[in-house]
Amino acid sequence: MKIAVFVETYTPTMGADHRQVMMIPHNDTVRVFTRLSDGNKGYGNRWDESDIETVVNAMDASESITCIPSGVRLTAKDIEALDLKGYAPVLMTKAVNAHLKALPFNEETDAAERICALYQDVSVQSSSLEDLIIDLRSQAPASPFLPQSAPTQTSTANNLDELPRVALASIPPMDRAKAYISRDIVGIQDLEVYDKARANKFDVLIYGPTGPGKTSSVVAWAASRKLRMATVSGNAALEPSQLIGKYIPDGKGGFVWIDGPVTDVVRNGGVLCLDEVNFISPKIYTVLYSLLDDRRCLILLDHMGETVEAHPDLTIFATMNPNYIGTTPLNFAFRNRYVVQIPWDYDDKVEDKLVKSQALKVLKNQLRAEANKGEFETPISTNMLMEFEKLVKVFSFEFAVENFIAHFELEEQDKVRLVFTTHEYNLKSDFDLVEVLDQDKGEDSEGLGEKIATEAENWLSSNNTPTNP
Repeated sequence: MKIAVFVETYTPTMGADHRQVMMIPHNDTVRVFTRLSDGNKGYGNRWDESDIETVVNAMDASESITCIPSGVRLTAKDIEALDLKGYAPVLMTKAVNAHLKALPFNEETDAAERICALYQDVSVQSSSLEDLIIDLRSQAPASPFLPQSAPTQTSTANNLDELPRVALASIPPMDRAKAYISRDIVGIQDLEVYDKARANKFDVLIYGPTGPGKTSSVVAWAASRKLRMATVSGNAALEPSQLIGKYIPDGKGGFVWIDGPVTDVVRNGGVLCLDEVNFISPKIYTVLYSLLDDRRCLILLDHMGETVEAHPDLTIFATMNPNYIGTTPLNFAFRNRYVVQIPWDYDDKVEDKLVKSQALKVLKNQLRAEANKGEFETPISTNMLMEFEKLVKVFSFEFAVENFIAHFELEEQDKVRLVFTTHEYNLKSDFDLVEVLDQDKGEDSEGLGEKIATEAENWLSSNNTPTNP
């Protein structure tokens, strides 16, 4: 019976997503399926068939394998599904369940190289694949509670150092720092503010609309200072064990404690970023109180009450979009623990370097001014502007416009489309598409660009509203 292999990789810059790869022997070849999964069900977590070269080339150099790769035996039904459907959903479900029982991957090896080696093993059905198979029938479910009748491994002072550790934090790629454009914060450069916060052990809260680079600034700072970073992406379903850690089966009839991302960076130092912190359930806050105040420690109640003193090199950040749907306002006790609190709005100076089209900037200012008056609730983010310029080049101007409009609520879209119609000539001029427009409109287009430009300038002089804090 042939064996398929499941492997998962992760780096903090991926946020809540983990890269998962399935390598399945089928008809004298190896079929490769991959996805970026946040652990939920649905279309966004679907498997896509690929090839090993594409998978490896898409990986970031900082990605590491999370758990020991899992082997799963193919059944006749699995092979039939591959023949008829092109994929094997039951096999993939079994692989994910096996992965949840797997122990942490503690080897220091390049993730891409290991995946390529596993691909070769699957192609020849190496006998070593037998070692990757987990008997799901005999494995107890992972639980933070220790069964009294089972032998256990616990983290007492005598054997704490013998327990496996998961490297959940890593230094972000240097290209994140090179691509970042700094901003001024009340006369101080943003990364210098972070330096001072780190030196004084100040926790930092960054808040503002979506897309102006809140999290990117922290990632760029960590990369430029070569600091390990762990990112926790907030969501309402987040449980304390996903942050702090939990007991999992050790494969020998006992259980072993595994640190979560928060505990890992608190224990070993670096940068902890609580991304979209106001999406986190308030029940999580109480777990973090002792870490965010003068005590600077983490109390692991599920781990026999162990107290983890914060590493001297720990810096804690939180980011959030206030008042967005699905968020919960931070209670005063939690928010007050952040000494440095930075409002982070869209920055015209930063956008001038990121967005090339002058006409697009004029359109952006008009939309934001109207949003400030209550005409739109959808934020006009810097990312949307950058994406628009890319999509014009990759697809077409019309495609980029409709994609931009699709970000807005249905009742807002007609107003946005009208704004684009008003600025169409100048936008196409910026993208060297004005000849196409002239051909469509004939002689009626003569002088249209100058007229629209004059109207736009007049409108800006009377309506432009600053967007910077």
